Order: sequence, then C-alpha cells, then structure tokens
Amino acid sequence: QNIEQSLWYRQPLSKHENGQLLIGAYYQNNPAIYDLVNEPGSLLAKSMKLADVHSTTQQVNSATSYYYNQQNAKQEQQGPAPEIGTPDQYASGGLPSAYALAMANQKVKNGKDPDGRYARLAQHIIHFTGSISYYQKQYPGTQPVGGSGGVLDNIAKTDPDQVHAYVMENGPYPVIDLQTSEVVDYIEPQPLDREELRRAYAVKAATWMVTETDGNTANGTFTDTGLNVKIDVEMSIKKQDNDKIEVSISSLKGSIGSLHIKLSEGTGWWPGLFEKVTNWIANASFFQDILKSHINDGLNQDSVKDFLSGIINGALKKL
Repeated sequence: QNIEQSLWYRQPLSKHENGQLLIGAYYQNNPAIYDLVNEPGSLLAKSMKLADVHSTTQQVNSATSYYYNQQNAKQEQQGPAPEIGTPDQYASGGLPSAYALAMANQKVKNGKDPDGRYARLAQHIIHFTGSISYYQKQYPGTQPVGGSGGVLDNIAKTDPDQVHAYVMENGPYPVIDLQTSEVVDYIEPQPLDREELRRAYAVKAATWMVTETDGNTANGTFTDTGLNVKIDVEMSIKKQDNDKIEVSISSLKGSIGSLHIKLSEGTGWWPGLFEKVTNWIANASFFQDILKSHINDGLNQDSVKDFLSGIINGALKKL
C-alpha cells in the first residue's frame, strides 16, 4: 500500500519544479537512507516502529487512501473526504527525520563519510524540515491530500526560490543526541545544488515516465530496417462458374534475417546511458527473437489474409 501511494504522490509532484526537486532529492539520498535504516542496531529503524510514529503513519495512510482509491477507481468512497494536517497526523512524523539527521551528522563527525553522502543527506534533511515549516506558515490548518488545492498540488507549485531563502534564513537547525534525544549540536544550512537535483530527477524520470498513462509518456521516433526478408504464401485458387479465378490465402509465413532498430530521443527521454541501454536491448538477439516470433502471428490474422486476398483478386479481375 505504501509503495502504491508513493507512486501516486509522485504524479502531481512531478508536474512542477518544486515537486521535481523533492523527488530528485529522494532519489539522490535513497542509498544513504537505506544504509542508515539497515545499520545494525539502527535507532532510525527502531524509531519507525514506535507506537506514536506508527499511529502517525496510519493516520496519513488513512487520509491518503481516500483520494488514492477515489482517483484510481479502486472503490466507491463513503463519507466526507478526510483532510490532512491535524495534530494527531503529524505529531510524531518528525522523529524518524530527527534520528536520520543525528545518525548522518555522527557519520560526518566520526570521519565515516568518504564520499560525502551523509553530509549531503544531513543538508537535505534540514532543508526538508525548513520546507515543512515554510509550507505550514503558507497553508495553516488542514487541507485535502489530492486534487487541485490539495497538499500535493500546493507543495508542487510552491516557489522553490522562496522555500530555499526561508530555509537559509532560519538556520541553524538542531541535532539531537542519539541516546538522550536532547539537542546537542546545530547545523548551518548550505545552499543546495538544485541543478544536481534536477539531473537526479531527470535521470530517474526517464525510466518511469514511459510507463505512466496520464500523458507522461516518452514520445520519439522508431525505425527498423529488416534484412533478408522473405514471405511464403499458401493459397488456394478456384475457378468460378464465370471462368473467373479467385484466390484465398490460407497462411503466411515470414522470416527476417535481422532487424536494425533505432529508438531516437524525443519528449520524455534523457540522453545518456538510459538511451544507449534501450537501443542495445532493442537490438539484442534475444529481444529480436521475441519480435520475430510475433511476425507470423501478425501475418496470420484473418484481417491480414483477407486484405491481401482482396488485393490479389482485385488485380486478377483486371487481367
């Protein structure tokens, strides 16, 4: 359920710049978050299982499910549409984030961050925390989750420059002690490399936009060149009472030596490794075998055989 809802969140967020930056930050930091959650004795993992945190998660899931099911025609929804933003829905939502920040900061302090992933994660966490504060001041109270004017729509449309300025002005941000949960440190916010986040979003988006059905499809040109093409035709020839000849095709069998397929860049494509890999797969022998195996099925559809029989009979009538 959580995975389905996260994919549903992604659709409205991806339609505007601020939402795209948030998605890019998630993709960029996901490996670091995964490592922190799966670290032996991880307090971040434990915090997500606490009763009040679990209750918060359930409250958000409950509010979200109404709109998710409604918009995906899962089932008819009963009663008034729930809103999100009540105290019991977000009271403990910040605890896992605080633990993640503390663990990431500890990695940096202890010199266990050779590639800088935890320093970057810490910065993104405090920017996310500041973004929540900015949003709550702009949209106090409760709002619906989905639809125009809903939480996701408002987040996506928020001006990223204003959010960034707010976060930078309201630092430094507190860091708790992992054992006592008391504030023991502060982190100054650093300017985010938003171009890097845009790239992180775009690279990942290229792999999932092709599967969306709401217009976010990858549109480009497709060409293929068949080499050594051969078609065998089985047909019956009958002489009619008026001495006319009528042909009826019973089967078609096609063979192609090889295909040369080119998938070009177009709307929704991101040039680079993704494009190269898709072209390589399209021309790989196993994929070509799959394509060629469907040729005979296509040729032997009744509509194809009737169409070709009609062309031949039309030509015979002119002889």
